[in-house]
Amino acid sequence: MNTHWSFRVSLNHLQRVGDLRSLSGVLASIAGNMLWLRGEGLDAELHRLLAPKADGPVFQLASDGRLTPFGASVPIERLPEADWKPLSEILTSILPSSQMADVQVPRVRLTLERTTAEQDATLLVTEWTSFCNWALTAPEVRLQSCRFAVCRESLTEFGSSSGPRNRVAIMGQPLPPLVGERFWLAGSIAIPLGFHWVPRVDAKTVEAVFAKGIEDSSPKIRFWHAEQNLVEEIGSSEWVPLTRANVRATEVKTTWQ
Repeated sequence: MNTHWSFRVSLNHLQRVGDLRSLSGVLASIAGNMLWLRGEGLDAELHRLLAPKADGPVFQLASDGRLTPFGASVPIERLPEADWKPLSEILTSILPSSQMADVQVPRVRLTLERTTAEQDATLLVTEWTSFCNWALTAPEVRLQSCRFAVCRESLTEFGSSSGPRNRVAIMGQPLPPLVGERFWLAGSIAIPLGFHWVPRVDAKTVEAVFAKGIEDSSPKIRFWHAEQNLVEEIGSSEWVPLTRANVRATEVKTTWQ
């Protein structure tokens, strides 16, 4: 019995197939606005796994490229001629410009788009001076649930015309009532509040894309800034408890070169 299979899915629905990267031997190719996948080992159990992911039937794939819907006996179309690559390579996405590493040009663009879905803000990036003034005067109970880390780079923030400012990231809930860029956390990726990535692959895939080509595997949070369209990293070891003593002891340079 021929156990080769194939199906297609719209590029708008790539989140359906992210988990198939772990399935051995799965190949993929883009044809128009569709992603075609192929592999081996088709049986009733695998068909139940693949069918909800497909835009159309799951096909039995003949050696000459003819496609027969699973359970049928008559081919109805033919597999497109294409350049087949492992699914993990096809899903590797174009990153926004990163401050940390160069990346290879991939096949499918990963971008941020606005969304109405509600997310809880657990991270805030704000200007250092305002944060410092707040931390040294706020009730200590407001500090106890948070940690902070000084950002490595100085960016022009929040539409300011006064040039780059030193910045700090705060993690916790509730966050300080300060002006800044708020984020929700998807795994280790900090996404601006009111945004989500597209195509909507799973968070593990997004993490793998951002880590591609970076030798340093130490835990870190990667902030994806929407307006500047760049990625900024803060290592786990850089976060410290938010206490007045730690704020006073933190030396913040006025500019970063």
